[in-house]
Amino acid sequence: MNPSSEEDNSFSAIIAAGVQAALENLYTAMPAIIDKVNSDGTVSALPAISTVLDFEGEEVTKALARVNNVPVFVMSLGSFSIRMEAKAGDEGILLFSQRALDDWKQYGDVRPPTNRRFHELTDAFFLPTKSSNGKRLAALKDGFEISGGDISLTMKDIGSFEVTNKTTSLIKELTTALDLIANTTTSNGGTLVAAPLIAQSSTKLKSFLEATE
Repeated sequence: MNPSSEEDNSFSAIIAAGVQAALENLYTAMPAIIDKVNSDGTVSALPAISTVLDFEGEEVTKALARVNNVPVFVMSLGSFSIRMEAKAGDEGILLFSQRALDDWKQYGDVRPPTNRRFHELTDAFFLPTKSSNGKRLAALKDGFEISGGDISLTMKDIGSFEVTNKTTSLIKELTTALDLIANTTTSNGGTLVAAPLIAQSSTKLKSFLEATE
C-alpha cells in the first residue's frame, strides 16, 4: 500500500470518528418520565435512557440531567383543544428542537434563534404517551376512544357511540346479586332474616345508579 493511501485511510478514520462523536451528542427524541408539573403548565422531565460514556476504554452509563420548563404537547387548532391532567410519573417522549427555543417560547411567531444551540436537551417538547410494556395501551381495532379513570367513550366507524363506566357496571352486578339473595327462600319456605336490609341496600344502590346515569 502506498503512503498516500494510508494517509487517506487515516484521514477518513479521523473524520468518521468526529462525525460519530457529534452524533452521540445530538438529541432527537427520547422516552422520558415527568418529574414535576409546574404552575405554568410546563413539566420537568427525566430522560428515561441513560447516556453511555467511554471512560479509560470502558463503557460507563450516566443518567442524563432533568430537562426543565418543557412545554407539553396539546392537540389544539383554532378555538378547539384537547387537554388532560399531567402527573409526576407519567410517561412520554421528549422531542428535541433543531434550534434554540428560548425566544420562540416567550413570544411565538417567526423568530431568529437566540444562539447557536442545535438539538440540545434544553430545547424540548413533551409528548405524553404510555409506551413502555407495563403501561402501553393496545391500539383499537375499530373506532375512536376517550377514557379517564373508570369511564370510557368509544365511537365506532358506523357512527355508534358506547359509554362504559366500570364502577356502574360493578354496582349493577352487585344489585342483581343482592336482589337474588333478598328473594331467596330458606329450606323451610321462609325468607332470610336479613332480607329486608339486603333489599334496602339494593334500593339505595339503584337510586345511586339512576342519579349517575
